[in-house]
Amino acid sequence: MRLASIARFLVVALPILLWHSAGHADYVAGLDPHGDNFLALRAGPDTSFRTIRRLGPDTILVVLARRGQWLRVRMEDGTEGWAFGRYVAPGLPPGYDEAPEDEAGWEEDGPVLNGKESEAAEATPPPEEPADIPAQEVTAEDWRTYSNARIGTTIEYPAAFFRMEPPPENDDGRSFATRDGRTRFTVSGSHNVFEKTIPELMADDIAAAEGDMITYRRSGDDWYVLSGYRDGDVFYRKILLSEDGATVHTFEIAYVKALKAEFEEITIRMAKSLSAGGKSSLAAEATEDKTGAQPEAEPETAELPDEATADTGAAVGAPTQDSWRSPLEEVLFTGEQTGLFLPHQANGGVFDKHARYEDGELVVDVPEGNGWGKAGVLTNDPLIWLDDFRDDAEVRVTFTLDPGKTTGFAVALAQPGWGGVRGNDPGFPGVRFYWIREKDGMSARTDFHVDPHRDGDFFSAAVAPDSPGTVTFILKPGRASVEMDGVKIAEREAPDVSNGSGYRIYAFSHPADVNLPAKMALKDIRVTRTYATVPSKTGPAVGVEPLPTETVFVGKPDNLFEPAAIAGGDFDRFARWGDGALVIDVPEGHSWGKTGLISAKPLVVLDERVFSTPTRLTLTVDPRRTTRFALALAADKLAEMWLGHQAWFSVGRLKGEPAYELFLHHSSYSQWSRKVPAAWMDDYWDGTLEFDIGLNHACMRVPQGPAVCGQISASPGNALYASIQAHAELENFATSLALNAITRGLVTPVGMTALARWNLLPKDAFDADTYLEDLAVAAPWPEP
Repeated sequence: MRLASIARFLVVALPILLWHSAGHADYVAGLDPHGDNFLALRAGPDTSFRTIRRLGPDTILVVLARRGQWLRVRMEDGTEGWAFGRYVAPGLPPGYDEAPEDEAGWEEDGPVLNGKESEAAEATPPPEEPADIPAQEVTAEDWRTYSNARIGTTIEYPAAFFRMEPPPENDDGRSFATRDGRTRFTVSGSHNVFEKTIPELMADDIAAAEGDMITYRRSGDDWYVLSGYRDGDVFYRKILLSEDGATVHTFEIAYVKALKAEFEEITIRMAKSLSAGGKSSLAAEATEDKTGAQPEAEPETAELPDEATADTGAAVGAPTQDSWRSPLEEVLFTGEQTGLFLPHQANGGVFDKHARYEDGELVVDVPEGNGWGKAGVLTNDPLIWLDDFRDDAEVRVTFTLDPGKTTGFAVALAQPGWGGVRGNDPGFPGVRFYWIREKDGMSARTDFHVDPHRDGDFFSAAVAPDSPGTVTFILKPGRASVEMDGVKIAEREAPDVSNGSGYRIYAFSHPADVNLPAKMALKDIRVTRTYATVPSKTGPAVGVEPLPTETVFVGKPDNLFEPAAIAGGDFDRFARWGDGALVIDVPEGHSWGKTGLISAKPLVVLDERVFSTPTRLTLTVDPRRTTRFALALAADKLAEMWLGHQAWFSVGRLKGEPAYELFLHHSSYSQWSRKVPAAWMDDYWDGTLEFDIGLNHACMRVPQGPAVCGQISASPGNALYASIQAHAELENFATSLALNAITRGLVTPVGMTALARWNLLPKDAFDADTYLEDLAVAAPWPEP
């Protein structure tokens, strides 16, 4: 290190190092210089605690403890408090320290990624320091190999970016960080003492990922990958099992979203190079392509998924406009116990007695004398969402079974329980398929149902007695079909298979007759999606005006809405008018805190036009001041509509995970819950929500984003009052709502003609002369 640099380091850093004698220095970094440009030091680990200090960039801290994403820190003057960990970087601020050469060959200061699009304040290095090296310019000479002599974990990394940190006491790996501390990775190995398989390791990893929003997952025979968001940053984790299964090798990197372009290709190469000591993982991964599944690293796409294929619809880097959509491919079940699926039992089957997870399969063996012996799994919430489901879109759900251990089974995409009761057969709407070997063992029968039943939609046939290895539901707009071992056996109309629908998954055993034995072995459940390849059509025919809408609320008191508050809510205490909005802030400790408005007269009145198009309510809220609210529609004017509503919609950010919930409820038998990544909502949601009320059907959608649709009771003649209230996620939680506007009108059908428009206008809008002009254009008199 240069003498001048040493002197500068001693003068500035020595007092800090003495102060930090019990720990390492940290500092405030990553603030937005164009925003508030400070980090709040709070009295507790949550934004609800009071602010003690405002910490500016480069403030020196010592980290004392960690609780989730929050750090307990101490300032130079001894003040202690809690700070959000995303904005605390390790080491000393730029300009305070130059690092000595270490065993990784780091000579003086390594370069800092430019981060020009990041939220962090830029730090300009002195002229004598090396310039930043963009990721795309990293050369072969910049890459070095780290290998752990004790365990064998090996990886390549760009030494131009990363400096190796001191080893841990057990020397099981190393951490590496950029000079500014904004990006770091770890590589380590451990003994697989419990001899777990890749599916078991992956399941444990997901279960322990508290606070992580996993948006991508992929696995092979000896590896798996998880990636997504952590406190708004991108993380990527790869696990590799050694050939003998004795050791587990881990690589993980985390960086701010704005550095995605710099680090994407670097991360790909590092993950590819991870090995268990002389054995590259690349060869093993390449074999995945032979199975027909997408390998972890396809040409041009490599290991980091494209934003449109993220596991929950979110991007691995910054969210894109389409990244809310469900991924193109995903494996939902791998024969291992998972939190996505619940035990299912009915009509004599008992999961704990008759089912077990064994050798990568769910094995069900119901002996004779147990009624209809149904045991298996179902999902608590819909997992199959039909996103942007139109034109040539298609969703395929494939169940893979072990034919040698299967005598009869049912699979379904449906509502919970026949009639909505969990524990009974699948409900409706949905599709069901049964394959059951006859008791003589010489043949089998298949049944295919589209629920609710309509004329001609039930299929039944006799087939060979050997169980299929795969059964696939194929969903297309308005149609559903089923395949056995790749051969289509039935296709039927299915009007409820439509955009925004969500389906739960069922798989369970089924005997040939009451009290006969039944066996099923389920290996996996996979989903593949094809989105529409033609542009979406919107609006009426050329030259035709859309249907009119009216504004019924503009953020100030009026005669159409009245204050309403129940279940701990209080309009006078928690609501106020201001800034063009009704602003509601309910503090914690007030039960469900329902505070808001109710319409003085019915807000949605359905007539015969509901057969052609729904009525749409469009609500505009301020996302920055809204945590959760509910819109309820009911025939009676009651502030509490939960017990007697036609439709109950709620929207809100979940407190315990980085997601929003879109929820539609009609009854305990008909309800749909969908989680949307908070990162996408924060980037793209402007506060507008559309609520469509149609013939026995309702939808809630974020424009240009996700939708949740389901069945309700709504028909001509219904006159529905509306309540809009702030609503806590859980009892005694705080909640808030800032309501700006509400509009109302019929949805304009795509391609609506001028004549069709007359049928959808209010009767008092009819004009005979204009109608005759439109009629003459649509059906002109023939030439004489």
